[in-house]
Amino acid sequence: MCKARDPMSSSNLAQRILPRDLYRAFRAGWRSLPWRQGRYSDLRLIEQLREGDVLRVLGGPFSGMRYLDPGTGIAALQRVAGSYEAELHQSIEAAIRKNYTTIINVGCAEGFYAVGMAIRCPDATVWAFDSSRYAQRACRELAKLNNVEQRVKVGGTCDPETLNQLVGDRTFILIDCEGCEKELMDPQMSPNLARADAIVELHDFIDVSISSAICDRFGDSHSITIVDSRERNASDYPALLKLPSDARARVVKEGRPAGMQWAVLNVRS
Repeated sequence: MCKARDPMSSSNLAQRILPRDLYRAFRAGWRSLPWRQGRYSDLRLIEQLREGDVLRVLGGPFSGMRYLDPGTGIAALQRVAGSYEAELHQSIEAAIRKNYTTIINVGCAEGFYAVGMAIRCPDATVWAFDSSRYAQRACRELAKLNNVEQRVKVGGTCDPETLNQLVGDRTFILIDCEGCEKELMDPQMSPNLARADAIVELHDFIDVSISSAICDRFGDSHSITIVDSRERNASDYPALLKLPSDARARVVKEGRPAGMQWAVLNVRS
């Protein structure tokens, strides 16, 4: 069943009134903000999770992946801890088992998903897009750090024509582009989308019609599952045992200003 969330139930004033570009900057700042200073700042907690001289992701689908210096990426603490977007872990593992040859990540940020999927899918070429030049540089650096730079192709803005050209017979798409998913995930503009699986982060608080549009467009060609964000239990993440007990619960909070939903789209056989 494809049911869109009421965007007014969990959004806040900033989400409703800021233009898309300003909200994106706001969201990046919000999610990377050290919530407390001193002993329990994000940077200090990340250092406590470091194993020797190497910083690695300690859980989730990309466990073992080397990560950039603290503070480089959005929600770096949660990514290192392995709790980041835990709602998607099962769907990501299912995608990995399908052994795709083409993976497209729009809104790649510092490359957490793009590089992680390149590591887990050694036969795939990963196309990573982000409008931020800073994000592009960080993604290239992360790919090189994990020895997959030859298979991670980093670019700027991805439009429907480019997306259509990249989709092949065994393609997986992962999109987090702050409301642009409605424009990009359009099978009329990109007919090859009908044969690609995808996970799309939905931003109904930017445009209330996004979820319904995605469901209407892909209901015939894909099975669609809506995944809701949920509260996390720190005890589910063994790596956090390294941290003081009163800091663990805060680590698994992603600091999002609202709850999220994702649409998981799988091509009907």
